[in-house]
Amino acid sequence: MSSVIFVFPVTTELRTKAAYKWLKEVAEFLSSHDSTSDYRPVRILLSKTDELKHDPYDPLKVEAYRRRQPQYKADFIEQLMELGKFCEGFKVLSRRRCQDMTLVVAESLEEVVQLYSNHAQMSADRKALCDYENSTGVRRAIWHPDHFEVVNDMVKEEEIWDVVSLRVWLNKLWPKCILQKIARAGWEGKILE
Repeated sequence: MSSVIFVFPVTTELRTKAAYKWLKEVAEFLSSHDSTSDYRPVRILLSKTDELKHDPYDPLKVEAYRRRQPQYKADFIEQLMELGKFCEGFKVLSRRRCQDMTLVVAESLEEVVQLYSNHAQMSADRKALCDYENSTGVRRAIWHPDHFEVVNDMVKEEEIWDVVSLRVWLNKLWPKCILQKIARAGWEGKILE
C-alpha cells in the first residue's frame, strides 16, 4: 500500500501562477480520487507553521499566533474547495488496514489538511530528535526553548502536526512500517509521553 502526501507552505496564496497550478492539480487529484478507485490515503501538510513570527515571551502574541493557525488551514481549504468545485461535505475515500482486513473510510478536508511544523522535532542537521540515542546536547532546529515549548504544546494538543505525528499516522495505516522510535523529545532531550 502507498499513500499520497502533498506539502504546501502554510502561507500559500493563489497570487503566483505556480501556486495556482499546484493547488489546481491537487484539487483535480482529489476530485478524481474516488472516481478512479484510487483509495490511497491522502494528507496535505501546510508546512512551516513554526516559521511564522511570534514573541514567545509575550503571552498576547503567543495567543494571537495560536489563533491564526486554524485560519491558515481554513483559508487553504476554502481555496481548495473553490478550485475543485467540491460540494459541501465533500469526503475523500481511503483505505485503512484493520487487523487482517482492509477498510475504506471517508475523511473530510479538515482531516486531510494538517498544519505541519517542519522543525518541532527536528535537529539542526535535519534528523528527527527521537532518532538520536540521547538527544541531550543535540542542537535543535528551533533553538529558542520558549518557542520550542509553544510549538510542542500545539503538537500535543493536536493543533499542528510534527514528524512524530506523521510517523504515527503512517504506522496506523501500516503497522510496523516505521522502524524508528515513535516518540517526542523534550527541550532537555528526554523522551516525552
